[in-house]
Amino acid sequence: MAKRVVGTVITKSFLAHARTLAESLIEHNPDVELYVLLADRIDHYFDPSVEPFHLIQLEDLPEFDVVSRMCFYYTPFELCCALRGYLHEYIFHHTSAESWIFLDADIMIFHSLDAIFKQVEEASIVLTPHLQTFSTSPTEADLEIIVLNAGLYNAGFLGLKRTEEALKFILWFKQRLQDYCFNDVAVENARGLFVDQRWLNLVPLYFKDVSLLSAAGANLGHWNLIDRTLDFQDGIITVNQQPLFFVHFSGWDIENPERISKYSTRYDDVEVLAWKHISIPYRERLLKNGYEATTQHPCAFVSFETGEPISREMRRLYYGNLAKGMVEPKSPFTDPAYFHTQPYIPSESKVLLREKLARSQEQGNQLQEELIATQASLAQTQAELGSIKAILPQTQVELLQVQTDLSHSQSCLSQAQTELAQTQAELQHVQIKLAQTQTELAQAQTELAQTQTELEQLQAQVEEIKRSKLWAIREMWNRLKQIVGFSGNG
Repeated sequence: MAKRVVGTVITKSFLAHARTLAESLIEHNPDVELYVLLADRIDHYFDPSVEPFHLIQLEDLPEFDVVSRMCFYYTPFELCCALRGYLHEYIFHHTSAESWIFLDADIMIFHSLDAIFKQVEEASIVLTPHLQTFSTSPTEADLEIIVLNAGLYNAGFLGLKRTEEALKFILWFKQRLQDYCFNDVAVENARGLFVDQRWLNLVPLYFKDVSLLSAAGANLGHWNLIDRTLDFQDGIITVNQQPLFFVHFSGWDIENPERISKYSTRYDDVEVLAWKHISIPYRERLLKNGYEATTQHPCAFVSFETGEPISREMRRLYYGNLAKGMVEPKSPFTDPAYFHTQPYIPSESKVLLREKLARSQEQGNQLQEELIATQASLAQTQAELGSIKAILPQTQVELLQVQTDLSHSQSCLSQAQTELAQTQAELQHVQIKLAQTQTELAQAQTELAQTQTELEQLQAQVEEIKRSKLWAIREMWNRLKQIVGFSGNG
């Protein structure tokens, strides 16, 4: 089997969606690889090496100088759409895929895509129309008008095969989206563009070997549920009794999963029984894949390097000046001052004018809130000042008393210091007498030691006399006198 690839484009706030798309793709199509083009900067928010897809960064694309300018004059949503031509070119030149399909990141796979790829492999270009059947009901004209404004084909799916005709389409598509991928429908601009989608209207006219995706269960969305029947039996979801291949959750809200789309009120009062078996699993996967954290990841291209936000007016001004050949900053992201000094007329765009007015009103409201807060703070300060003035006389009396007490305390302290000095003098005198007594005691101890020495010497002499012969004769004479009774007096 020839290699097959799926591609998508995201900002990093859509990481959870890309992970969910990759997981569901691998689950049902283990031989198909997902390529994700990041219309953003990583900025240390995630590690591409551990993601379940192959990441393409902006630096991997050709014509990086052009891409860098696109990052400024397109909003993040417009940029994701504008880079789709680059994604197809990358897959064509950097993979061996013989066929591939583009899917929006807010899609989940529910079945093997083998049947879809087989249809892609039978044509160079495969499109999916928003509507495939018509109704004679006058009310359905509203939906048809919406489709005419938005585009006949849904850009959330596009199938391509490696042919020369497909390459011609890729180069044309890429060139158109470089300069004309604005969401003009949203800003009521005269061009009437809706990013890349309305360009697809021309594809069957310009290129050969184009076919329409026919499977009812492919690219299921709020626009085509009107003519399709969902059924859920034995754990299997079918669409018009055919497999459900993949669902496009365009306009779906994770906080209200049972509502099909915010873009359509058609189903708000109609219960689509099988929908909860589609939306609840999708919600669970998004949450498991970090939805709450990743949706907070800021796009690198929504503000200047100074942190100041980039308005749509600034983007359109930059684009207009480029089209006129005017000299622009080398990197517009570094120079917000340039855009504050340039006049800009929103080209009859009511939305842009409303946005400017809304920002002015927001700034005015903020200033008004700050003024109210300042006035409240001033009133509080004045009240506190009045309270201080009221207690000032009593405070002055208390201060005089404190000063009197302080003076008395200082007098007592002075007296205590005098007594302390006198006590210290007496103590010094006692210490002198003690030192003198200790000297005399030491002298007496010395004399005592000398007397003891002399006594010991005298005792030694006595002992020596006792040991002499003369002393022995004396002792014998005394005993003899005792024996004969001689008293020495007669």
